[in-house]
Amino acid sequence: MSMNRSTRKLLFCLPKHFKLCRSWQINKVLYLSTANEKIIKTRMKSIESIQKMTNAMKVVARSKLKSDQKRFEPSLHFTTTLKSLFKDIFPAIELNNKSGEDDIVYILLPLTSDKGLCGGCNSALANLTKLKINELESQGYKVLICGVGEKIGNILQRNYSSRFIHMFSGIGKNSLNYSMATVISQKILNEMLKYSNCKLALLYNQIRSAIAFDIVFEPLITPKDIQESINSSWDLDKNYELEPQKSELLPDFYEIYLVASIFGAMLNGNIAEQSSRVFAMDNACKNAEEMISSLTILHNKSRQSRITMELIEIISGTNT
Repeated sequence: MSMNRSTRKLLFCLPKHFKLCRSWQINKVLYLSTANEKIIKTRMKSIESIQKMTNAMKVVARSKLKSDQKRFEPSLHFTTTLKSLFKDIFPAIELNNKSGEDDIVYILLPLTSDKGLCGGCNSALANLTKLKINELESQGYKVLICGVGEKIGNILQRNYSSRFIHMFSGIGKNSLNYSMATVISQKILNEMLKYSNCKLALLYNQIRSAIAFDIVFEPLITPKDIQESINSSWDLDKNYELEPQKSELLPDFYEIYLVASIFGAMLNGNIAEQSSRVFAMDNACKNAEEMISSLTILHNKSRQSRITMELIEIISGTNT
């Protein structure tokens, strides 16, 4: 069977056409490999910069944790001793546990931080606050919130803004001291005196170990409990002699008890925050190291494939 001129020309051009297609495919692979290498390299640099930042934050948080533990240990001992002394001297004072009355107001005082990057320290406390709000309102309480720290406001303001009566922020900018707790306690005391029947509870984080913390819900004695104790007839502990009378001493001592309770919760929350931040930043550094290692392997594979394709192109050109 004879072939015409156009068919012979087409068959003569086929090998050249195949070579052009193969060369175009190789160039395309080389271009994509080079672009992929650049993308991986850029991502590696960004992760390395994040790793440097998290590592620096871990070092700073660890040094703050050590200094805070040394500095706050006497203060924590003071607040704990003062609270136990108050309960020892006035053992007959009991918390008002009545519920279901229409006129009972329940003030919650959640203590969070102003800064983030501390794991689930703030979010866990905010979640417990939400649960307590729903639980107390289902029992017939009118719940009010005095928030300490910007994080509790950022999380709860959207759905519970009508329940906020006070917000205290900027607590963590300076070193914690007794005067900060005094200001907060005075605001809360003035708020409680507005209601005939009011209850109060603290919500704060307490460190359990270097990698764990507990969320504490601590009901406190209220002015109504103090007034009922003054009106009732009971004797003080025989181990103590007090002057003046309990009607004069008890209200003043209660203010000290309230400040000590808030200050102790602030100290515990601060130490738990720093410990949680150290753990979170350490995990972030480890995750960044794993990502850099994976991207390095991927970058090397892409580079090797590009070099292989270049060698194939050189060999193909030499054979041609």
